[in-house]
Amino acid sequence: MIKNEKQYKITSKLLADWEANLSLLVSSKMSKTPDWIYKAQVETAKHEIKQLKSQLKEYEDLKSGKQKLPDLGLVNDLPLLLIKWRIYRKLTQKELAELLGLYEQQIQKYEETNYSGASLATISKVAETLSSYKCKPKRHSA
Repeated sequence: MIKNEKQYKITSKLLADWEANLSLLVSSKMSKTPDWIYKAQVETAKHEIKQLKSQLKEYEDLKSGKQKLPDLGLVNDLPLLLIKWRIYRKLTQKELAELLGLYEQQIQKYEETNYSGASLATISKVAETLSSYKCKPKRHSA
């Protein structure tokens, strides 16, 4: 993702370079180059051009207001979402802590304070763990 004007200019220059390289490849295929290598070079150039154009368009759309963004209120809802996901995944605070390599008391503190003391990296790790965790099978009583 392009994050500022400097990166935008660098990406624009990279795009121009890749487009020039592709044009050169197409116009002057060397006869000694095996066909599979030539095709791979062309496909790589096309892929890079597509990626760079996509990044530039995203930045331009953001700057112009064309791209719609999610509501930032989601940030305020995130702590409760993490707690709800833990419950939905049928995990106790202790089990979540074990999955994360933390002590149960740390998860208790995070949830008690709505994750106010947790770093963004920690919150991301909790979210990743919860989203990828497979629920335990229910035990049926005999």
